[in-house]
Amino acid sequence: MKKEYTTAGVAARIWLLTSVVFAIGFGLVCLFNSTYQIFMSTGFALFASLIGSIPAFVVIITYFFLIKNIQLKWQTKFSRLLLIQFGITICYGLFAALIDIPMRIWFDGNSRFIYPLLYVTAILFACSCIASFIILKIIASYFSNGKITDISYSYTFSLLFQ
Repeated sequence: MKKEYTTAGVAARIWLLTSVVFAIGFGLVCLFNSTYQIFMSTGFALFASLIGSIPAFVVIITYFFLIKNIQLKWQTKFSRLLLIQFGITICYGLFAALIDIPMRIWFDGNSRFIYPLLYVTAILFACSCIASFIILKIIASYFSNGKITDISYSYTFSLLFQ
């Protein structure tokens, strides 16, 4: 059975799954740092990440519209998707670092710009990579115009390295 995926559908899957992965990670941090209420914190993290990542969703859906009909291998399109996601997470990291500067100067008297930039970028990029690899088969099918549908996930994953 050949299943067609829409541009908005694939982008929404990545967007929603990234937010879910982030919320689960935040919930695990709260679980090990027993000072927070786990369920309320996880729910808030999911809601906040969904709202806060709307600009990222717009960028990803725009990328999908632009790259859909370009004649490239799906592996190249996927690696460029990861590159776009890395660029998006750097923007979020810069935003966090810029917000952190006045807070640090006010409370500590010094600024450490690089730490929030690295932490936020690494955490968000890890979440988006996990989400993208979870739905790799769907992304591969979308980028290959439905040619990759009847193969296993492990074979699809192995095709990334060919």
